[in-house]
Amino acid sequence: MSQTQPDALLAGATGRTGEALLNALLASGRYGRVHQLTNREQVSSHRGLEYWQLPEPLSAETLQHANAPAVRDVYIMSFADRLHSQRDKAVHTVPAELAEALAAAAAKAGAERLFIVCPLTATEQMSSFQHFYAGAETTLNLARLPYRRVAILLPTEAATAPPAQGFWPKLRHAYLSQFRLMLPQSTAPFTPGRFCEAVLRVAEQGGSGMQVYGATALHALLKTK
Repeated sequence: MSQTQPDALLAGATGRTGEALLNALLASGRYGRVHQLTNREQVSSHRGLEYWQLPEPLSAETLQHANAPAVRDVYIMSFADRLHSQRDKAVHTVPAELAEALAAAAAKAGAERLFIVCPLTATEQMSSFQHFYAGAETTLNLARLPYRRVAILLPTEAATAPPAQGFWPKLRHAYLSQFRLMLPQSTAPFTPGRFCEAVLRVAEQGGSGMQVYGATALHALLKTK
């Protein structure tokens, strides 16, 4: 185990994307240890993997009094509440209302960088899907935490600008929003593996403050757009 490499915390890693991100973090060689948030005792088959066990149900009160592991980087997979295998039953999901409490607990333990990872389905990636982070209150609360860097990864192609004024422009915008999957200019949605590769690319970046990475920015990092 490396004494010089930082450690990382991974929470909410359910589904195919969650498993892919856990494996990617372990294989990256960037961390001495990766701590995974679970709801029951686990036996690790990887020397770099450890478990942070908290009881069910996970709550803001539990997180407020929990002793989070001392890590540098925190990866919170929010909206990853889709269970695909027996393995997922041992992993805490992190609903939107608990992401802030979990981030605060890790910051209290000395974490410096926070990555909010939003694994969306292909349809969600190509639609006007609105994730929880879009709320100004949530964004401000995350920005207030003592992190050197906060990055939000939301792989959607949905336009953030409001439609033009007038009945016909609004109607055209609403109509096209329903059929983005069939538009020639649509970008192929991320597979779990490619999305996790983009997550690691974002973690390689420097900088500080609050950053939001949409699909265009993530594809640019992968040089595939």
